[in-house]
Amino acid sequence: MADDADSEGTDDGDVLAGVPGVGEDHDPKLFERLQDWYRHARDFSHEWRVNARVCYDFVAGVQWSEEDIAALKEQLRPVITFNRIQPMIDTISGLEIGNRQDVVYIPRQVGAQGVNDLLTEAARFYRGECEADDEESDAFRDVVTCGMGWTETRLSYDDDQDGMIEVPRIDALEMYWDPSARRKNIGDRRYHCRVKDTPVDDAKALVPGATVEDLDAGWAADTGVAAEPHDAQQAPFYRNDQSDKIDRERTTVRMVEFEWWDFEECYRTVDAFTKQLITLSVPDFRQYVNRIGAIGWAEPPGVHMRRKVYWRALLGSKILKKWKGPAKGGFAYKCMTAKRDRNRNTWYGLVGAMMDPQRWANKWMSQSLHILNTGAKGGIIADEDAFDDWDQALEDWASPDAIVKAAAGAVQGGNGKIMPRPTNEVPAGLDKLLTLAISSIRDCAGVNLELLGQVAQDQPGVVEHMRKQAGMTVLQDIFSALRRYRKEQGKLLLYYITNFMSDGRLIRVGGAENAQYVPLVKQPDTIEYDVIVDQMPTSPNMKEQVWITLTQLFPFMKGLPIPPQAYLELMKYSPLPASVLSKVEEAIKNAPQPPPSPQQIRAQSGAKLDEAKSMLTMAQAHDVATQNSIDQMRAKAENAKTMVDAAHAQIDMRAADADAEVKRSQAILNLAKAEAEHQGIPLDQLLGMVEILDRIRSLRQPANSQSDQAAA
Repeated sequence: MADDADSEGTDDGDVLAGVPGVGEDHDPKLFERLQDWYRHARDFSHEWRVNARVCYDFVAGVQWSEEDIAALKEQLRPVITFNRIQPMIDTISGLEIGNRQDVVYIPRQVGAQGVNDLLTEAARFYRGECEADDEESDAFRDVVTCGMGWTETRLSYDDDQDGMIEVPRIDALEMYWDPSARRKNIGDRRYHCRVKDTPVDDAKALVPGATVEDLDAGWAADTGVAAEPHDAQQAPFYRNDQSDKIDRERTTVRMVEFEWWDFEECYRTVDAFTKQLITLSVPDFRQYVNRIGAIGWAEPPGVHMRRKVYWRALLGSKILKKWKGPAKGGFAYKCMTAKRDRNRNTWYGLVGAMMDPQRWANKWMSQSLHILNTGAKGGIIADEDAFDDWDQALEDWASPDAIVKAAAGAVQGGNGKIMPRPTNEVPAGLDKLLTLAISSIRDCAGVNLELLGQVAQDQPGVVEHMRKQAGMTVLQDIFSALRRYRKEQGKLLLYYITNFMSDGRLIRVGGAENAQYVPLVKQPDTIEYDVIVDQMPTSPNMKEQVWITLTQLFPFMKGLPIPPQAYLELMKYSPLPASVLSKVEEAIKNAPQPPPSPQQIRAQSGAKLDEAKSMLTMAQAHDVATQNSIDQMRAKAENAKTMVDAAHAQIDMRAADADAEVKRSQAILNLAKAEAEHQGIPLDQLLGMVEILDRIRSLRQPANSQSDQAAA
């Protein structure tokens, strides 16, 4: 649920004001389904929530139950708490802060491709603006304490009207999740919800036009909280002075925000214009087919598939708002988990294993102090006639400079009228039990003295380093969940940056001393990115380890042809301040190049001579190849000329034959005209008879040829 009215967004970045009004999204069947999900998740996590509250109490130093405190006070025993759990949690949280990780984006393309510096720096910029590292460190502390930590990645328009990304930490006890989820970080969950008691004024600002009855989700009762003797929702209405004025400023309503995913039918097809694979919903695919058919093209092929679609809803006494979640990156609420209880399918941190040793350490310490307090300190046992004046004896016995007057013969010969009072001895072995309980707190958590920095003995540095590594190995399961969380959150952050933040705004690139501002422009949405989680060079522990390794390698790097830029990159891991590194980098860039030594000149001259020889050889080979090509082209040209001359001669011969044929035909025609005039036959009729005779002659020729062949 959003903490601010403008912090929730749809999948296209609009705030809640852009989605339908109050009540327009109410679906009774969906509302009943979400209610069933919540009740199932609430009943499933009831025991976990009770234990989680106890874990938070132990970290805060509240380690005695009310029954134990009452019993101790009744026995006049001291209530002692030596909180040794909090230093353990602080140590593990400090390890995460000292070894923070960074997210880089690598485009997934054919061929070699480097890191997309603009998107990587943009993610680093937005995370720095919203203090995401500190919020995630608080969430990681929740993981170590109770087993789960939550954050939300959202858009906010309160401080920046153009929009800003926020990554706040969410209280783990406000979250309810799918009981069937079993993977790390509950990555296979179908749904989760957040239940929060929100002030009425803030709730009305979040959902304008809604009444208090609409906003209050009275059905979302948290059974993990102890019942109050009165209605907690109405408690602010009661006043101590019983006046008629009612203070309503702190009245709250319970609101529920759900996130879930459903399957949606879709079609996978090829865009007829861009020839790219696209995924369309069923209505969009039908519209696309109609448009393609309208222009006379063939219907595009489509494969019927399904895909996940993420949804979000804000619930009170009904569904107040419903909108689509992020199109990529998964849920807006991200989770980190510690260790999984297989039988209960819940998650637990390190505090649960340290509670029993801490309880016994407190009880044994209280018992030891009670024995010392109730033991005798200089008291005596005396007969009734040991003193003549009992009041004076009682007054003078505790005074070191007073003379206590006893009865005659009471102190002579040890007759037993006055004897020291016996003292209560501390039971043997109680100190060992107390030491065992204190050391068991560390042993159960897996945090050794080397990680705490409390080793009181001299040991080689190698041994201490190896023991530190062994302690870190025990905690790697929790840190692997953090790494997986950063990868998932990095994908969602990339979606927000490329879709809502790429509007040309200026992004700071570089450190504090050499920062530059470049415009953040829209990246091609067809490119997929690999999200790589790496340690940041600003991490203190990492800088220390890398710098120790580099100082051991520097003697072997002497004399190697290493460019200055490589040294600048290595200097980032030095313990020097950023301002000093920036000045060193600027000095190296502006420094004049030193004159080359004779050896370098000789080496450069030899390299240039070899390069010139190689170029000369290549040029000669190129000349020979060029000359061969010229000769081949010349031979082809001569052959072509010969063929052209032969063609011209043949054309001349055919032209002469044609002229002779024309002359012969003209002579025959003249003879035919003369014969026709002589015989008195029209010329057309005579020509028709000649044509008929020619046809008869042509028909007789095949028959004559066949008879000739038969005779042969």
